[in-house]
Amino acid sequence: GCRCRGAASFSKKINRKRNPLGMATMTSQHPPPSSTGTGTCTHAPPAPVTTALTDPPTLIPDVTRIQDASEFLGTVRYVGPVASARKTSEIYVGVEWDDPTRGKHDGSVVCRTSNALVRHFRCTNRRQHLNGAKASSGSGSGSSSEVVDHTTSGSFLRLTKYGKDWNTGIPLSLSVLRSRYVPPDAELIAPENVLPHHALTSTGRAKPIEFLGELQIRSRQQPDKLHGVSLRSVGISSPPPSVGDVMEFEHLTEMDLAGNLLCSWVDVVRILRCFPNLIKVGLASNRIGNHHVLAPEDDDIDTDAAGAATIARVGEFDKIKVLNLNATAITSFGTVRWVDTIMPNLEELCLAHCDLSDLDTFDADDAPTGTNIDHGRPTDESMADQMENIALEDVVPLPLPLSGFQALRLLDVSDCNLSSWMGQISRLRDLPQLTDLVLNDNPIESIERIETEEEAASSQPFASLATMQLTNVNITSWSSIDALNRAVLPNSGSGRGNCIKSLRFRNNPVTSGISAAEARSVTIARLPTLEYLNASPVGEKERVDSERRYVSTVARELLMAETAAAAAAAPTAAAGNAAADLSPTEDVAKQREDILSQHPRFEKLTVKHKDAMAAAQASAGYKAGGGGGSLSHDAINVAIKSMAASSCGLEPLRRRLPGSLAVGRVKIMCARAFGLDVDLQTLHYRVDGDPFPTELDDDGNTLSYYGVSDGAEILMNEVDVEARKRDEEREKAMQEQRIEEQERTATALQAAQTKGFEVKA
Repeated sequence: GCRCRGAASFSKKINRKRNPLGMATMTSQHPPPSSTGTGTCTHAPPAPVTTALTDPPTLIPDVTRIQDASEFLGTVRYVGPVASARKTSEIYVGVEWDDPTRGKHDGSVVCRTSNALVRHFRCTNRRQHLNGAKASSGSGSGSSSEVVDHTTSGSFLRLTKYGKDWNTGIPLSLSVLRSRYVPPDAELIAPENVLPHHALTSTGRAKPIEFLGELQIRSRQQPDKLHGVSLRSVGISSPPPSVGDVMEFEHLTEMDLAGNLLCSWVDVVRILRCFPNLIKVGLASNRIGNHHVLAPEDDDIDTDAAGAATIARVGEFDKIKVLNLNATAITSFGTVRWVDTIMPNLEELCLAHCDLSDLDTFDADDAPTGTNIDHGRPTDESMADQMENIALEDVVPLPLPLSGFQALRLLDVSDCNLSSWMGQISRLRDLPQLTDLVLNDNPIESIERIETEEEAASSQPFASLATMQLTNVNITSWSSIDALNRAVLPNSGSGRGNCIKSLRFRNNPVTSGISAAEARSVTIARLPTLEYLNASPVGEKERVDSERRYVSTVARELLMAETAAAAAAAPTAAAGNAAADLSPTEDVAKQREDILSQHPRFEKLTVKHKDAMAAAQASAGYKAGGGGGSLSHDAINVAIKSMAASSCGLEPLRRRLPGSLAVGRVKIMCARAFGLDVDLQTLHYRVDGDPFPTELDDDGNTLSYYGVSDGAEILMNEVDVEARKRDEEREKAMQEQRIEEQERTATALQAAQTKGFEVKA
């Protein structure tokens, strides 16, 4: 098959050959595209064709951005002939669209002469595609998104259709800025305060729509009174020809350029220089890419103090405090570090849908020119010396923290391909002002904590962090939430006041098997300083209820372990073995230690809610002397309420019951009072209106076993017979499937053993 020299060499010819008038001239010798099919391309290359482009600018593959007549945006991937075209000399532009539904193929075609599959370019953008938006500009947090395969996001456009079916955008000019707002002398939309539209009433009559204050609104939207301007999705691809062209708007403090065709940091810097008073800048969904060190011979660049080429001076845009770089095709943290050097006072930085996976290996020495500056932080050398003084066996090895970003308060790195807490996220631990960290849609499986108090006291990681978002990550264990609490509060006695107060925690594997209510309750109990969870406030009553439920659950787990151990030791004791009197056994002690290690707040919460846990402690023999007390001391007052449809209107039963009463006996009592068969009952209990009742799921256990305390409410629900039948059938089918799998495995093992014996024989 024939080999293609590719679009890169073709673009060089476009760049290097220019006629005296400055118009690009393309000299094409149809580069034979590479064949990926089984056939062989035998067509002869056409004669050289020279085409003078009077309108289209220079098209640089993988850089130039375009938009079509329907405002779909795309990136140029290839410029040249297409093997499937009727005219082999005609020049096409291969485009990969941001919205994959706009495309038709993956950059490959079938050769017209050889029927071989020929690839002109490859669709490389497999990042997240935001639903329902051709150019998204929102924050990464809470976005409705899905991962889409972009194998059909490519198209070929005729170069001759430039300006009609597609274009490469327009410069940011005074006319573009003015076009966003109505001039004061323009014709009124509602001259009589009535719009030329109407609304239909419920009876079908037309009702006029009044529009009051049109002139007042228009007067406030004039250039001299505006502080911010929105230029979203208007096709801007380059800066103004000169700074003076937009001087009328240089007082602006906010500018939103999201969804345009900017594809170079050089153009971005030139635009920012035209508006020296900007504080908030939005560049989302512009495929700007990485910042690259420029060669000294490039045009319109500056030099730093060392004489190195740079497109912006250190600290040049020190007024900018808010920057949105979501979905800007950044693939190196070095670019982010460079942005910090030219905008040293950034307070909010959004980088959602960029690829920052090199954060763990990024070194300031490898950053672009002008990025390795001193912000008053310890140098990498001094930090390395400090790390050497710490015994490696005492702490978890940590990468060196990042310097810079001294004013940064909010950092959004949603969907940035970050997978390691210790290797990547922990490098942010020394940012002094960081209060809000958004980590949504990253494959982070666990959150590790610093092992020793000495290391924690010396470094104080995440000293100011108060808000985190961990939605749709890959957390698989509750120990990560405990570690998060310790990672942010490594030295709670330091008086620094650093703590997690607000958390978004949804769509994680650890919560997939439980209800949203239970997940919320457990999260609140494990994080003592939480004030907001998933944007909902955590009240004092909800915290108390969550912590009591958490303590009851863990206590029940401990009791089950001890009960199982006692049952196992009973036969030995009956036989007269003195070793059976040892309680707890070493095995039970280890099991208890493992359970407590998974619930680090249990002992503290047990002390805090000791009154509510008195019944459970008595049943477990936790009382001094192990006697368990008298019957009157063990009695509890409960209200038994029916939630079944046939008896929910009956008055609740109010009884004083012994804590040693079995759940099965309570069901018999309910059957007599409410007329519902024991087999159709499910019992739950709650304390003080707890919104998350606990199920009494074992008829043989006692009320004290479940921690039912004085004043508790027992709820009787009716079992859904049909649902139970379906569950039983499903369980039976699963059991049969497991048996079949075991039989197949046993048969395979037997066959393997038989074959092995035959080989030996």
